[in-house]
Amino acid sequence: MRLSGPISSQLISQLRGVVDVYYWKSIPCARAWPRKPKQPNSPRQLAARQRFREFYAWLRDAPPSYVRIWRAIPSDPTKTANDHLRTQGLRMAYAGRLTTPPDIVSLSISPDPAAHRSVVSVCCANGSSLDPAALHWRYLPYDQDPPVLQYYLARRRVNRQNVPVDVHEPIISHYQNPLSQTFDPSSQTFFVTLHDATPNASLILTPPGDGGAKFLFLPPIATSEALP
Repeated sequence: MRLSGPISSQLISQLRGVVDVYYWKSIPCARAWPRKPKQPNSPRQLAARQRFREFYAWLRDAPPSYVRIWRAIPSDPTKTANDHLRTQGLRMAYAGRLTTPPDIVSLSISPDPAAHRSVVSVCCANGSSLDPAALHWRYLPYDQDPPVLQYYLARRRVNRQNVPVDVHEPIISHYQNPLSQTFDPSSQTFFVTLHDATPNASLILTPPGDGGAKFLFLPPIATSEALP
């Protein structure tokens, strides 16, 4: 867990239980020691352990490109990239919506000014294991500099160490739905048709419907930049 300020005796005194405090890449962090649960295990404990097993299996099999993209973007003020992956995976596990992320190997855009359209091609290395119906692309056109992912303060909560924690979520409401998207299994490529003949676009990946960034979420990838 990333701490809200520098490590100090006052901050340490607010933590409950046995907690390690340390700096990771100049970021103040805290980690509670695991507590052995009481026996016998309750149905709720067993269900939680199953969700964590499912989450760790998902994280173990997550494509390297998906992890690299998360680690390459600016993080929010209170979380590292690993924190985001953990939060996202556990949300999906508890909701029964664990989704395999695409392993993106190339990204290109083809503007068609005559038709007032652009088509973005997203080629994946693991297309055979994807469920295209569970993946929804959204885009934001730009001219020169690709947009940077921004966050807003969604809520405040108190964690298990009785420390107030700010919860930030990405701002993605300005990303548009495409005109259409199709998936070609033979080439393992998504073809995302945009509403405008923009020379560049930043793409994010969300679940279909109103899932937003709560479940599977791929941070912005820009057509004018090399993939991480």
